[in-house]
Amino acid sequence: MLFFALGFLLIAGVALVAGFRWSHYLKQKRKERQHHQHLLESVYNLSYQGIGVVDEHAHLISSNLTLKELVSAPQFDYEQPVWAFAGWSEVSKNKVQQALEDVKKRGIVRFEGELIDSRIGPAVFDITIKKLPNIDNSGRYYLFEGKDITAKKQAEKQLLESEARFRTYYDLQPVMMLTVDEHDIIQAANKFTAELLGYSLEQLLGHKLQEFYCSSSQLTAQLTLGQVKPPQLTESTTPFVVRREIRYLDVNKRTVWIRENIRQIPATQQLLIVGEDISEMHLLAETLDFQAHHDLLTSLYNRNHFEQELARALLEVKQQNRSHGLLYLDLDQFKLINDTVGHEAGDAAIIYSAQLLTDITPPSAELARTGGDEFAILLRDTNENELIQFAQKVLHAFKINHFTWNGIHFNLNCSIGLRLIDHSATSTQQIHAQVDTACHLAKEEGRNRAHLYRADDENLRHRELEMECVNQVYDALAHDRVDLYAQPIIDLATTPSENMYFEVLVRLRDKDNRLISPGIFMPAIERYNLAHLIDRAVFEKTLTWFEARPEIVARLARCSINLSGQSMGDKDFVGFLIERIKNTSLPTSKLCIEITETAAVGNMKDAMDFFTQLKALGCMIALDDFGSGLSSFAYLKTLPLDIVKIDGCFVRDMHQDEMDRVLVKSIHDLVKQLGKKTVAEFVENEEILAELISMEVDYAQGYLISEPLPLEQLVKRMMNRPVFHDTSHLLSHS
Repeated sequence: MLFFALGFLLIAGVALVAGFRWSHYLKQKRKERQHHQHLLESVYNLSYQGIGVVDEHAHLISSNLTLKELVSAPQFDYEQPVWAFAGWSEVSKNKVQQALEDVKKRGIVRFEGELIDSRIGPAVFDITIKKLPNIDNSGRYYLFEGKDITAKKQAEKQLLESEARFRTYYDLQPVMMLTVDEHDIIQAANKFTAELLGYSLEQLLGHKLQEFYCSSSQLTAQLTLGQVKPPQLTESTTPFVVRREIRYLDVNKRTVWIRENIRQIPATQQLLIVGEDISEMHLLAETLDFQAHHDLLTSLYNRNHFEQELARALLEVKQQNRSHGLLYLDLDQFKLINDTVGHEAGDAAIIYSAQLLTDITPPSAELARTGGDEFAILLRDTNENELIQFAQKVLHAFKINHFTWNGIHFNLNCSIGLRLIDHSATSTQQIHAQVDTACHLAKEEGRNRAHLYRADDENLRHRELEMECVNQVYDALAHDRVDLYAQPIIDLATTPSENMYFEVLVRLRDKDNRLISPGIFMPAIERYNLAHLIDRAVFEKTLTWFEARPEIVARLARCSINLSGQSMGDKDFVGFLIERIKNTSLPTSKLCIEITETAAVGNMKDAMDFFTQLKALGCMIALDDFGSGLSSFAYLKTLPLDIVKIDGCFVRDMHQDEMDRVLVKSIHDLVKQLGKKTVAEFVENEEILAELISMEVDYAQGYLISEPLPLEQLVKRMMNRPVFHDTSHLLSHS
């Protein structure tokens, strides 16, 4: 019994202990559940998301603090479905209503809703509605969650707006803008790029940029950037940029020059290429370069380019023992076309000539238009015979072809100067001068022919001396090395005047004070239009000399001064001379102006005007070299002349040539009939003088009487000894 009692007590104790422990366990679990419930409620209430529970009728039956704050607005009615809340936008209201219908079938629905009227103002929410488990069949409930994404949406909107602005900026920029990846594939391109190249954006995107280059050998942007070592980058360093100029091809295969700025987009392998269309600049540069080397009318090379090629050819001759040939062409009487049918026709003739020469000029040669109607051809690696043969080919081409303008046919010809460029050539200036001289000689020989320069050619040597003389003339004028000489003219009358009569002549000295031959410098000043400068100096020095010597002027009968025909046509010179004569103290009746027959007759109107002015001032007029062109007899009555000088070409042989004697007598008799005086030039022996006296010619001049002497010396001699026609008293014998 005791055993059973003890057993019962033991069991009761164990049960008591177990009950106690179970009670403690339950209490602990209850406490934990309460804690978890508290944590859950804290999470529920402290969540930034609005969380609530709605029933199957869409009534909000529970909500956390966040959601309560949102729906604490006075217009929220808990008796109404949650979608009926007036704070929803119209679109969102429909979305909520539809979502509450859809969740019954799908279990979960997610969408964005917008509150336009709430305690926090307009806001956008990411809303999720989930079906909750139906644990005790007490009804269907749904978890309603709303996350405020207003800030995110605003950021997205700003990002989209920024992207839109960038895209607009990207598209509207008046420059090429491209983005390429590390494989040179175009990832983006703006509208300007597409329009510039003539492709659509679809045709550009996804293609290698190199496909649009003018040449496949041109480096890609990646390789170009990789070739240049970038500077040490820091946070403040601007992105590294490489610039280059590159040619693209547009859709019509036209070249488009682009100046590219290539930079790497930070934190990517992509490159941003900003390109400026510089095609017009390159076109302008090419045009300027073309104009610098080409003639605009004919598109042939111009003188500047030809000079460079000639210099190169001369260097080849010196360094490589080669020989080249130069042809200098001048169209014959080209001025006739301009004067008769106009300059437009003249331009057409130049173009015609250029094309004719282009057709026959070898490809290895250089053809250039070097002047108005002048061309030059440089034949490489040729000899003298080949040079002459090619010149004949050019002449033949002009001969068999005819230039036509408005139905008028012109036979264009040219004169050609030739120069073999070999070891004897020292400079391009020398070559030009020599070939130009040869061309002038071809013209003087009759035109439409070629003349080859040779160092032993006497005609060429004489012309070269003339050209050298031009510089000497300028130098003499600049340094007052112009000397006055004179040659006496004697009176052949029975009782001659004892007053002095002579012709003033001019002599020039070089820098070493040696006299320059008049046979050289006189043709040179006429050919190169320098006569007016010499005439001005002679008249000024002569008048000044007499103005300082009144005692000589008292013994002076007449002083003749030669005047060039060029000076007579120079308005500035004529103005100077008229004004100088007006202001001189020398009696104008003692001043005789001599002008050649050719100049007077060839410029009749100028001569008449000029002579009229001189006669009005009291000067005398002499016609020099009369008879060399007998067509001028008719003008003796027209021109206001005082003296006619019979050309020496008839006088010098009249003592042994009957025809010359008859001509001299005829001229003298005619002049006498017109009431004018005669002077016979080139009186070189006593027989001629005797013939002239018998013909009663008024005056004689020549080496028999005296050679030209310095003016001072001649006047001194004539002052000391009167001059008579008796040869025993001639100055040359004194």
